[in-house]
Parts: sequence; structure tokens; C-alpha cells
Amino acid sequence: MTEQPPDFPPKGRTAADGDREQLWLWAKAGKGSVPHPLICHALDTAAVAYQLYPVLLGSAIRMELTVAFGEFEGIGDAEENARRWVAVLCGLHDLGKASPAFQALRYDLIEKLYKTEQSRLQTLKRVRPTDGPRVDAPHGWITHLHLDRLLRLAKASPSILATVAPGLAGHHGVIPDAARRSETAGYPRDHGGKVWEQIADQLVDRLVELCGLSHWQLRPWSQAYLGLAGAIGLTGLASVSDWIASNSRNFPWAGVDFELVEYAPKTAALAHQAIHAMRWTKWTPPEDTRFSTLFPGTEDAPTPPRPVQVAAERMLADVTEPGLLIVEAPTGEGKTKLGFQAAARLVSALGLAGLYQGMPTRATGDQAFEEFDDFAAGYQADLRVRLLHGAADQHPRIKERNPPTKKGEAKRLDPEAIVDVGPDHPEEDITEVREWFAGKRGIIVPVGIGTVDQMLMGMIRARHSFVRLTGLSNKVLILDEVHGYDIYMSTLIDCLIEWAGRLGIPMILMSATLPSGRKSELIRAWRAGRLGRPVTEVPLVSTAQVYPELTWADAAGVRTWSDLPTDPGASRVSQRNGNRIIEVDLNPLAGDDADQRAEWLLDQVDLAPSARPIGIAVVHNLVRRVGTTAAALRRAIKRRGGKRRYDIDLITITGRMSVAERGRANQAVKDSFGRGVSRSRPTIVIGTQVLEQGLDVSFDLMVSDLAPIDCLVQRAGRVLRHEDRGAAPLTVRLVITGPTWKGERLEFPRYTVGIYPALLLLRTWLLLRALPTTDSGPEAATGDGVRLIRCPEDLRGLVDRLYAEDFDLPVPAGWAKDWAKAKVALDKRFDDDYRARSFRIPTPSDGKVFQRLTNDPTRANRTRKEGRPDDHR
Repeated sequence: MTEQPPDFPPKGRTAADGDREQLWLWAKAGKGSVPHPLICHALDTAAVAYQLYPVLLGSAIRMELTVAFGEFEGIGDAEENARRWVAVLCGLHDLGKASPAFQALRYDLIEKLYKTEQSRLQTLKRVRPTDGPRVDAPHGWITHLHLDRLLRLAKASPSILATVAPGLAGHHGVIPDAARRSETAGYPRDHGGKVWEQIADQLVDRLVELCGLSHWQLRPWSQAYLGLAGAIGLTGLASVSDWIASNSRNFPWAGVDFELVEYAPKTAALAHQAIHAMRWTKWTPPEDTRFSTLFPGTEDAPTPPRPVQVAAERMLADVTEPGLLIVEAPTGEGKTKLGFQAAARLVSALGLAGLYQGMPTRATGDQAFEEFDDFAAGYQADLRVRLLHGAADQHPRIKERNPPTKKGEAKRLDPEAIVDVGPDHPEEDITEVREWFAGKRGIIVPVGIGTVDQMLMGMIRARHSFVRLTGLSNKVLILDEVHGYDIYMSTLIDCLIEWAGRLGIPMILMSATLPSGRKSELIRAWRAGRLGRPVTEVPLVSTAQVYPELTWADAAGVRTWSDLPTDPGASRVSQRNGNRIIEVDLNPLAGDDADQRAEWLLDQVDLAPSARPIGIAVVHNLVRRVGTTAAALRRAIKRRGGKRRYDIDLITITGRMSVAERGRANQAVKDSFGRGVSRSRPTIVIGTQVLEQGLDVSFDLMVSDLAPIDCLVQRAGRVLRHEDRGAAPLTVRLVITGPTWKGERLEFPRYTVGIYPALLLLRTWLLLRALPTTDSGPEAATGDGVRLIRCPEDLRGLVDRLYAEDFDLPVPAGWAKDWAKAKVALDKRFDDDYRARSFRIPTPSDGKVFQRLTNDPTRANRTRKEGRPDDHR
């Protein structure tokens, strides 16, 4: 934000004969008897919208608004003129309050304060609400009626008529359609007919004049064209500005004893103060965004960039347009820092306000939040990084920054002070409105990190979906572990990526194990949005089967790391993460006996050298299996002599824990397995997939339920992650538990196939059995035993073979029945795609997408498949 508030609304306006006329219309009053006039709230909202314009709206939105309104009369260049006219339009969101239906809501206030308006009092008396349910038209629908009429009188273009009036009328969450406007027009008792049309027209004229503009009717409305991005930005900006302007502590209710021409210019300072209090500071990365500048390390321990980080610098060096960056690199190769580095470059190059990074789980979100918070604190102390997920307020840093309020502390935006947002729109819960500023819906803040759900909520056809889209528009979006989502969430992710392209939002997608076919789909989705075409009309792009890889896609085309000039023989992976070998042991825990599993785990503790207490992770696919293994371990320890013999730390961690329990478990895992930690006793962690992705922890041994091979590689990536062994090969051990042989059939623990499709598990087992063994060298073995995965050489081929349409390994004869059954079950899983499509917003290529954004709204939290057999997050 600027140091001094801009001159909008400007000073030097003169009083008009109708000023006293304007003051008798109230907009807000709460439960008190002092009103806030409608013209004042319009000025407040316009002032907030003007100052939020560069913070909340992305460049694609601003460009479309400039195209629409830049030629309107003003005092600056086209962009400044557009900014001022957009602010005025946002100020008109409550124009429908100039109606008998709304004014009669506080007949007691009107009767007490405006007794001279006898003719209007009689009109209001006839529509005074009874004690029964409300049946009159809410003010949002009357706003639609007033603005549509005014725009038609000005001969506005079809695109303006289809977006401006319904968008501003939808500021309470649902965009009304033409049928709603026609229905509202049929109730003159509510909207007041010709007499109240004149009152509304006078208010519009006075607002335009007080904002330093003039001649609403003479503007070139007929030549204006407002695109989809501009319409969404205008609608989202109006809602957010209304919420901020509805804070009675930042915009005290004026009553009637004041001069309007003196009030108007004061709103700029009030708006500046309100936004400053929220600490919505734009992220300003250093001018030099090279990795060595952003992450120098210390003099004693500098941080040399990894090859993939250097390549990202070079690939983005000349970027001037938004695009999609896909980062494919092994676990532990520095993708998180690369994401920050690439985002810093894109924010600087494209003039964006910030970023949002979506992680698979709360635990990984917490870790990424702490990393970025520490990173940003080194050079922009005033930047407020928000943690966004359902339990964010329990994070220690958040609790420290938001202590209980004390009477008399410095004025700030208190969500509890937002009142009277829509007293005749009961469908909008004021508690939900406050949550946009309390963190649970905080995607509108400039810089946030949390779960992927916060981004995907904008893809659900729910109330205020346009606010979420607007909140995403001025950021770089980072989506980590993009490979790891089921069909339901992947369908929403595809929608998000297509919308990002349409709104000109740069995205960074990161994965260690992304199938080539899936990568091509993601590239096509972003480019389709950017090109304004349906996805089916944009060809899939195939890239070289190289790993690690960087891919940049924009409107002009696609280029990769392979297209950059490189030194012959240069490695694509760091010494630390090159030449890793995963030993996948299929033998010692064959079957699913929990007591056998517990005894085997204690044997590993006994075999470990006493000078280096062992750290073991056990990853189960189901929460109930975590409890079973933990209980079996406690029994086994007791049988073997209890704590006198085994001084072991046991940690369990699942998505079912309470916030407090989960916080303690996360901290215990970091304390035992974080970077630079030295354990004092053996430690066994038993958890679900929360241990699989994104956590920078290092175990000595991994025991895992069978999962698709890409997930197994991710889990093995948490083993010896911090080991510094120079150029020597590093072997990490992954032991599979769970599958049971029943004759020739391979069975899985009950309900596991509710988490992962049985066909992928069967394919994974065959791929593992086809890998070389410790004794066979390059020859494929046919029996069970220890199999070797070379990293990174084998990863691309294994993942692509797993997800290939045609599997290339022979299916054992005894598996034929189970194989056929698994194929049918996998086909049924594509019903999840249909279910997600039924909840999501239309794609941006839909010709009537703006009108359909909030049709038949559902819950925004439908970002994950319902009805899973267990919670594995």
C-alpha cells in the first residue's frame, strides 16, 4: 500500500441542492439509532475498492477492465480512468437499498430521524415488515433492477448488460439471472416504481460527481466490452470492498449532522487506514532473484544451488508473460526452495501481489509456511504470511501473532466489527463473512500458504466463488505433490489450472513422480484457458522422456530444460540425491499379522548399533491400521521386558487426531527426525500418508503398506534424506507389509482398495517383481525378495508403466479373475470425475460461465471425495 492515501474521492467538491435529500436514505444502523447514510457507505466502498484495485486484482483482470472503462472520461491515463470508474461501480453495489423494501426494515429509525419526509413515510408504512417471514425483494435484486435500467438507458453493450448489473447485485454471494430481475420488476411495492427510480438516479449522479467524475449517461457504454476476467474481478472486488467498508470501527456511522462534501474526501484516509490495519502488504522480492541471492546460507555453510534450481533461473530469466512451470525432481532435491525462487522471479517480472502455496496436508502446509515465513522475514519484515487451513489458528506462530485483544489497543480490522452486510439477505451468514478476514477463507490475502483445498474451494459452485477466483488472480500459485491426488481432486485441479490460464495466473506444479501423460494433460489445461479455447481443441504436447525435468508452458508454446544450452555430461541431479538405490524388501513381513510386524520392528531396534539409535517409520494406508500396529508394539515391548529393556519413543500421527494432538505429534517427529537432529533413543513413528509427502524428515528404515509405486518412491524419499555420503551410492531400505498370498492370489488388507485401486496395487506388485534383485544384477527375477529401484534413472519409466493405458507385463494365470474385477472397479472410479464435475464451476470456455458461477450453490468445502472408508490424511 502507498504511504499516503490517494486523492480518491478527491477534495474540492461542492455541495449540491440534493445533498440533504441523499442523507435521509440509510444503509447501516445495526441495533442502534444512529444510521450510516447510503451515500456515505457508497463513498466508503468506492474508496476501499480504489485502493484494493492493484492489490487484489491480477493483471489480466485489470487489463480487461482497462479495455472496458479506460476510454471513459477521467483525469489520468486509461488504466487510472478504469480504476476510478470501477471504484464507482463498486460503490453502487447497494443501490437497491434506495427502495421501500429496504428502508422500511428500520421504520422506527426513519420515523424518528426523518419526520419531514411525510410522503415517503406513508410509502414505507405500506411495506413495513410484519413479524412473519420476509417475502419482499432483497436489496441485491433491486440493485440489479436499478443498474440494469440505468445501463439500458445509456445503451450499454451486451457484455456490460450481462455482467455489471448482475455482478454487483450478486455481492452477497449469488449472481442473479434475468429471470430474477424480471420477477423483482413485478413487485413495485418493493422497489418503489418511478418515484424511487428518480431517487436512485440522483444517488448515482451524486456519487459519480463526488468521486471527481461526471456524466454517467454520456460515457461510451455502447462501445465498452467487459470480458470474463474483468467481470469476475469487478464482482469480487465489490464484495471484498463492501465487507471492509462495513467495518463500523474503521468507518464510523455518520448519522445526519455532517456535510457530505466534507465527508467524501475523508474516506480515502479511512480506507487507507483500514487496509493498512489488515496488513495486506504486497510481496516485494529482492531485485536479484537468483537462488544464491535468495538462499545464501551462512559464511561457514553456504547453500550451493542444485542443478534443477540453476536451470529454473535460466528458464525464467526472460519471462514476461504468465505461464505454467512444471518441476519434476527427486525427493530432497530442493523443490520447495525452487518454488519460492521461481515465485519470486514471476512476482517481480509480472508485477503480482504475492503467492499461495497449496500442500496436500496440514502438516506439510505448516512446514512450508514456516519455511517461507523465515525466508521472507530476512528481507521484508512487514510482510504478513498467512497460514490457511482449518486449524491454522492453533499454530504456535499464529497464536503468538494474534494474542487476545485488549481494550484500548491500536485500531485494526476486527472481524467482529463487520456488521449490517446484508440485513435483508439472510442467506449470507455474517459469521462466514468474518471468516474471510479471520483466516478460514483467507485466500484473498496477498501471501498465504496452507492446504490445496483453499485453492480448490474456488472451483466449487458455491456462494462467493467469484471472490475466491479474484483472490487467486494476483498471485503465483504453487501446487506441490501434484501427482498425489485421486480422480475427484484431480478433476478439480484440472479446472483450477484451466481457470488459472484464463485469468493469467502463473502456476508452479511440483512432483517427484508425475506420469508423462498426466503432465501433458496439465499443460493442455493451462494453455486452453490462456488461449480461450475448450480443452478438447488444444492438442496434447509430448516432451522428451527425461528426468529430472523442467517444463514451461505459455500461450506461445512449450519449452523444457532439454531446450536450454547445457554443458555436455552435466548432471541434472545433485550429488546428494543422485545414485540412490531403494531396496524394496517383499519378504520379511509377508502377510498381515500385526504381532509379527511388532516383533520384527523390535528386532530391527536390537540389530541397530547402540551408538546410533535407529529411527523407523511405519506408513499405513488406513488410520485403523495405525492403531493396530501401535497396540501390537506396546504388547511386544511388554512381553520383552518393558521399558527396562526398551527405552523407545513411540509416535503415532494421523489425520484423525485433534488439532492439539496433531501439533504435538508433528513437533515430536521434527524433534526426532528433522534436519540436524541427533536422537537419544530409538524412535518408531506409525502414521498414515501424512508421512509420505513434503516433510523434510529423515528416517533410517521405512515399513510401508503396499501402495502404487510412485507413492512407495515418495515414502522411500523420507529415508536417509539428510545423509551426506559424497559421491558414493546410497542404499535405502523399504519393507512392504500387508499383502497376503492365498494360493496364487495376492490379497490386500481390508479397505485398502478403497484408498488405492486394486488394479494399481496389482500392477505395482508385478513391476516390483520384475525389477533386478540384489543377486541378479540387471536380469529380471520372477520370485519375491529384495528388488532394486535406481534413482533417478528408473523413476520415469516405472511411473509411466504403472499408469499406461496398456500394461506391458504378463498377468499371472492365477490372477485373471482378480485382474478383471480390479479393472471393472477402476472404471467405476471414474464416476468420481463425474461427481466432481457436478459440483465444480463451469470451465471458462463455457459461453455463459459468468451467469452460471453460482447457480444452485453447494458447500465450498467439497474439495475431497466424501464417503471414503477411512481418513488417511
